[in-house]
Amino acid sequence: MSLYKLTRLKAKKGDPQAQLALGLMLFHGEGVTQNQAEGVKWFNRAALKGLTEAQCQLGMALYNGEGVPRNKEEAHKWFSLASENGHAHAQFYVGLMRLNGDGVGQFIPGAIQLFLNAAEKGSPEAQYVLGAIYSYGLGVPPDKTEGAKWFRLAAEKGFTNADNAIRFNQLGAKEFAERHAANLEAERRQAESGDIYCQHNYALRLFFGDGTPPDKAEAVKWYRKAAEGGNVISRHNLGAILCLGDGVPQDPAEGLKWYILAANEGFVTSQVTLGKKYLIGDGAPKDLNEAIKWFSLAAAQGEATSIEFLKGLKPKMSGKPHNNKR
Repeated sequence: MSLYKLTRLKAKKGDPQAQLALGLMLFHGEGVTQNQAEGVKWFNRAALKGLTEAQCQLGMALYNGEGVPRNKEEAHKWFSLASENGHAHAQFYVGLMRLNGDGVGQFIPGAIQLFLNAAEKGSPEAQYVLGAIYSYGLGVPPDKTEGAKWFRLAAEKGFTNADNAIRFNQLGAKEFAERHAANLEAERRQAESGDIYCQHNYALRLFFGDGTPPDKAEAVKWYRKAAEGGNVISRHNLGAILCLGDGVPQDPAEGLKWYILAANEGFVTSQVTLGKKYLIGDGAPKDLNEAIKWFSLAAAQGEATSIEFLKGLKPKMSGKPHNNKR
């Protein structure tokens, strides 16, 4: 039986890895007649099962209009799902879309953080864009030394020409500022209309003072609206703000509730946070079993910090049952 037929058989039985592999074969014409539309269907099946690489592949197909009509809003949704679970290329794409307001609201601090996340995982595209951001002062004070550092890291991976792989548009300062202000106002209106993504994005802007004076209390109001509507990142951020009492009265119990809601949806950052909280008893009962549970869920998604924690914690669970619940 050929590799294609074997992969197709496994894919039809519901194996998400096989569905992704089949999608790639069809999309790129590897060992089979190229059929991008059919490939996208298999990406979608694997993506719906939570496979981050499939989510990223589906996002790229939607973003570029390959095998499916171009839909940047839908592409952003799939990129975001993969990005939330640490997929570097998806983080790069979400960052790029947020930087340029391309299909989504423009949000510079969030874009830069995503580029940093992807760059630290070794993404040369993200490293190159960070080089440009710092060198030209796009949303940050110009810092040619920092810019040169990221350009050098990208060059070491052979990435020297942005035209090869990225769609980074270097806006002039005036045009950049005008677009930024217009996007902020549009996002506020969409947030008021009940769009939970825009509520989350508007909360971020208010919290960090991106294009508007910082207003943390108002930001928390919008985070809460987005969190109650189901935005997983808002749930995590609201948990962090309440646990720290950053701009609002401290409430670790409610903060823990929001972390758990986000973690139960598979948000890896919340899972790691809960693991640490239960490990040391920070705003949660000290409970080694519970800590290992959350670290294990994060580790299953490939999260490196949790994998390292588990190496040290699991030996403690051998032999006599251990529970530090109070």
